[in-house]
Amino acid sequence: MATQRPAPPTPDRPGDGHASAARIEAMVRRGALVLSRAQDDPDFPGRRHLRFDQRVSGVRVFGAQLVQQMGEDGATLSVSGTIDERLSLDIRPTLRADQAA
Repeated sequence: MATQRPAPPTPDRPGDGHASAARIEAMVRRGALVLSRAQDDPDFPGRRHLRFDQRVSGVRVFGAQLVQQMGEDGATLSVSGTIDERLSLDIRPTLRADQAA
């Protein structure tokens, strides 16, 4: 599966914000994204920034984060950041408990 990043909505592509929001929600439901921080925008009252960390098999991917900017009405205004959906990780231990001790 190729890396796909939700594109920021633009006035000439109506509905992109909704599609980006739906994609983020789906990734959150399956555990691929985890909300790490929500903060109000100090420059634009009513706007919020939601930061999502990418997870693979429950492990945080360093540097892989999406930031979703939400308007007062809850609509997605923009999405920025980078994730890689092709990543996989085998989290099964390779050492027995006595070896790890």
